[in-house]
Amino acid sequence: LRIPGEWDPFECAVAAILRDQTLMAHVVERFGEQITKPGSALTSLFPTPKAIADGNFAGLGVSRSKVNTLRRLAQAVIDGAVDFNASSEGVIESLTKVRGIERSMAEYIALRALGEPDAFPSNDLVLRTVASNTDRPLSAQQLQERSVAWRPWRGYAALHLWCASERCR
Repeated sequence: LRIPGEWDPFECAVAAILRDQTLMAHVVERFGEQITKPGSALTSLFPTPKAIADGNFAGLGVSRSKVNTLRRLAQAVIDGAVDFNASSEGVIESLTKVRGIERSMAEYIALRALGEPDAFPSNDLVLRTVASNTDRPLSAQQLQERSVAWRPWRGYAALHLWCASERCR
């Protein structure tokens, strides 16, 4: 298995917050710059942080809490508080300072957007379920403790667990 990368870390972070491809498509359609090149299957660029920060989300079906998290993320990127060119740990730490982004989501973003091989989203329900030896999921803390043995390749362990659940991402 290889860590599946993302084209753009900001786009990955927005997708992690929305957790819904249909909502993502609506956000891109509303806020992304339209491409009018004839013969191109690409119709829009992903929205800039400014477009997300200033955008009117009314009618898109995005919850108020997610809109607020998206706006805070976008503003943090604009202000330089979140710099996706920093070290993986630096990105994780700065993302967790954005209200609405927990450590596990920041780890997921580092895994997918930065290719961080040791990033491990221990709060992910699928990971917690597959790693359990019972019919009950492990707690995030229990999974975090178990994952210590997998360092520095916990990201690959996450991929194997997701694939064991038949939900490869």
